[in-house]
Amino acid sequence: MKPRERTVSGLLLVLFSVMLAAASEQELRRPVAMDKISSGDLFVLGLSGNLYRLRTQPGGMSLIGQTRLPNTSSPVDLTSAKLNGVEVLFVSYNTEKFGAVSSYSLDGKVNRTWWLRSGASGLDVDYVTQTLYVASSDSGEISSIDLKGGDGVPKHTASIRDAQKLGPLVLNVPRKMLYVADVESGNVYEVNLADGKTRLLVPKAGIPQAMLVLEDRNILLLADSVGRKIYSVQLGVANARPTVLAALPPFRSPSGLARLARDQIAVSDDATGKIFVLALDGKLL
Repeated sequence: MKPRERTVSGLLLVLFSVMLAAASEQELRRPVAMDKISSGDLFVLGLSGNLYRLRTQPGGMSLIGQTRLPNTSSPVDLTSAKLNGVEVLFVSYNTEKFGAVSSYSLDGKVNRTWWLRSGASGLDVDYVTQTLYVASSDSGEISSIDLKGGDGVPKHTASIRDAQKLGPLVLNVPRKMLYVADVESGNVYEVNLADGKTRLLVPKAGIPQAMLVLEDRNILLLADSVGRKIYSVQLGVANARPTVLAALPPFRSPSGLARLARDQIAVSDDATGKIFVLALDGKLL
């Protein structure tokens, strides 16, 4: 979710088949998060630690790479960033004792690992300051990691008071705002990175399993896995309320969001193992 436009203009729905390299067509295995790199390829993280690399082609997507990530006992979230001209993947995950974030090359090799004091959940990268932000699943804390060569120790950035279990986290880099959701209460919070102040942005949005900021439209998208809906929230306005962007019969558990093209977003479904592509009028083509 980094140096890429996060735009949606017109909303059409297209269901893309995912064709694996083998001759037979299969489902993705439990896609829990995804992100598109600057070259256009889509990376999808499976619950077992499988990392799929997909390429959009006329009529669908093709699998061009698949690897099993090391050191991912229980993977949670995936993001990417182009740092110093090199595309890097970041994955948050939990082991039996600790949460962690590892950076990977595009072929799945570990570059570096950062250990957290508590469980890890959502993460995102400020591609301007080269700072990684990660939420704790069990402490309500948000930490930052300096990717420019700091001491490698995660620093406290903010705490969400009353948080029960933090989940997805995304940034609006131009506005210097961070958004994090509580998957237990359904609340979505806004954190001002300039002064550290937090506020409740959206109350009780089901189970917000994934979020995506469309920076040049100033919109936050939410994937509610229990309500089987994608919501849109206009940012920067008083008392903004979510509106239903898509509620499709094929949705069973929307689990990931990524910008796919200027007028398209992709939605992964954890239960069906499929990827849906949306643009602006809500029709499933």
